[in-house]
Amino acid sequence: MLRGTAPFGVRLLGVVALFAIGLAACGGPAAPDLSGSRAVTFESRDGVVLEGRLFGDGSTAVVLSHMRPDDQRSWFAFANRLADQGYLVLTYDFRGYCPGGEGGCSQGDLQVSAIWQDVLGAMDFVRSEGATSVALVGASMGGTASLVAADYASPIRPTGYGTDRRPV
Repeated sequence: MLRGTAPFGVRLLGVVALFAIGLAACGGPAAPDLSGSRAVTFESRDGVVLEGRLFGDGSTAVVLSHMRPDDQRSWFAFANRLADQGYLVLTYDFRGYCPGGEGGCSQGDLQVSAIWQDVLGAMDFVRSEGATSVALVGASMGGTASLVAADYASPIRPTGYGTDRRPV
């Protein structure tokens, strides 16, 4: 045996351990707990049937609008945290998104130019569930759709941030 080298069995064990650690890392985060939420269905402002999940309760609602290519499941962990803070939280799939299972299945075809109407429908829905104020949060196309919807939903005054964090 050469000085400074481990026996074959020890090296093999090290390789197997690294492989196992790599596999565990590829498994992704644990599935969020959905026991405090319920599946819901509502309509966009132009009548497209959308599916989502409602978390928590409270008079202040937060509508979480996903980005592309993700779906509402990307918001589940954050929705749980907001619900734990006392907010009513809605995640949903834009029209044309149908991941199935706990991710729901919204109807229609994906028309990015029309998804702001999905946000308005989400706002109408959380108000029907008792919300007296609504905060819109979106990622990428969900953020853009939220700003457009906010412009239509007077008296909300949208505020966005540029890359240098100055209000625009």
